[in-house]
Amino acid sequence: MNFKATTWILIAALAAIVGYFYLVDEKNRAQSVAEHKLSAKLFHYRPEDIERFILINPKGERIEVARSGSGWKIVSPVETPGAGPEISSFIDQIVPGRRISELENVRNFADYGLAKPFATLIIHRSGGAASDTLLVGDETPAGSNCYLRLGSSRTVLISTDLTRNVMNKGLFHLRDKNFLPEGFQSIDAMEIRSGSKRIRLVKEKGYWWFEARRIRANRLAIESYLSRLTDAVIHEFVREDTKELAPYGLKSPAGELVLATGEETVTIAFGKKKEYLVDVVRTGLDKVVAIEAALLEPFAWSPDNLRAMNFAFIDEDSVQALRYETPDTSIVFERAGTSWRAPERETRAVRPPEVNALIRKLNAATFERILKEPLPVDGQFENIALRVVLTDARGNVIDRLAITARADGSEIGSSTSANALGSLPRGTAAGIGAAFKRIGAK
Repeated sequence: MNFKATTWILIAALAAIVGYFYLVDEKNRAQSVAEHKLSAKLFHYRPEDIERFILINPKGERIEVARSGSGWKIVSPVETPGAGPEISSFIDQIVPGRRISELENVRNFADYGLAKPFATLIIHRSGGAASDTLLVGDETPAGSNCYLRLGSSRTVLISTDLTRNVMNKGLFHLRDKNFLPEGFQSIDAMEIRSGSKRIRLVKEKGYWWFEARRIRANRLAIESYLSRLTDAVIHEFVREDTKELAPYGLKSPAGELVLATGEETVTIAFGKKKEYLVDVVRTGLDKVVAIEAALLEPFAWSPDNLRAMNFAFIDEDSVQALRYETPDTSIVFERAGTSWRAPERETRAVRPPEVNALIRKLNAATFERILKEPLPVDGQFENIALRVVLTDARGNVIDRLAITARADGSEIGSSTSANALGSLPRGTAAGIGAAFKRIGAK
């Protein structure tokens, strides 16, 4: 074997040996880093391993919390549903936790605020594992960290002050504060009771109606209110039972709301108002609580101020044909796929977007005052300034609208979808006529 070949063999062997020791060293280094990270944890388990915990906060409240199905419940000092996101966040900030450094063989724990801890957390895991007790003491002199002790250990741990800050949670923070029960995010009926007043509203096909009169109610006002009500939170737990209601104005409440979702109903009784809050009770919640006083709004409603003042209620997508009539004009527009045409005026161009704009113009018109409702059978009147009839794909009338102008210039309109006859703002007919002219067919 010549000298060059021998040299290359020796170089290759040396490289292999160096590579081997490098890989071994990297493996040991990675293992050392992993062990260091593991040893830096306060707890060597995951938040989801926790089955139950007891928090003794700085105010001395002893709060016991346990898992309940996929959520949490407060076991003590009252039994009540827990606030899932808040409790999970609380646990995630503590477990597994991180220790920065430690002081061993400590003799006087009072020096670190651990003889009488700032707060105590007792953690119980699933599977019967022994519980862990975390004692939280003073802040470090620098103020950015705090002292901790695990159980009866003689070692004082130093961790971030986040551990100390999260211990300020109280019963109010950890309990469920949603006011309405689950399932009441979509309400389809509501009854307002106040003294002798009874207003029952029902939702059908996306619109709200006065049930007894079959008159449309103001959808915007109702749905705006229900949106706030379904998002309402409890601001104060006034009393943990309902044994005594008189002090809160709830023995003979001034007003009640009855809400329905399908076959389920909830009754809310409203009592004393105090600044921006009002005391209430509801079915299914055996407590007196306080919610925003702004939610008293429905008791100021009346059939007159809650009535929808829309001139027409037209679902634009369901309109298949539209007949527009004035004393000297009569024309029909029919939907043709995504476009529109005028079958009787094929020689004239039609601007399809303007047909849709005309329908929207009809929907945007409003009554100034209702003169008669429901609409009489003979509700159509003489001296018509304009009439519009809209039908669906089956030829059913969606709406029949008419406007007449009086001698004094005022305008009266009738609409089958609004089921009413009423006064309209001056110029309503002219505005609708202008929208018609923009269509292009004459």
